[in-house]
Amino acid sequence: MAPYTFFVEYDGGIYLSQIEAANKYSAYLLWCRTAVVRDRIAGKKAEELAAKAELFPAEDLIGIRSLVNAWTFSLLFRGKLVHGSIVSTRAGKSG
Repeated sequence: MAPYTFFVEYDGGIYLSQIEAANKYSAYLLWCRTAVVRDRIAGKKAEELAAKAELFPAEDLIGIRSLVNAWTFSLLFRGKLVHGSIVSTRAGKSG
């Protein structure tokens, strides 16, 4: 398991989340199913967003040129654009 950090723009807000997952696609699915509720992006409609995510193939996560372990995605949710970036991150000591 590794941490994945999500930077997501939706409906005038920017949302940051970290998800522990086995790979980028699992992290994306988990974000759609759970973090959207915590971030209040989808609220009670999280199942609708998760259903869209299951139709979104892993290979459609677009690698960001010149970066390692960073991907981007975009989709429409409730008539509004969701644009996000996923970065494979490792927790380090702070301070």
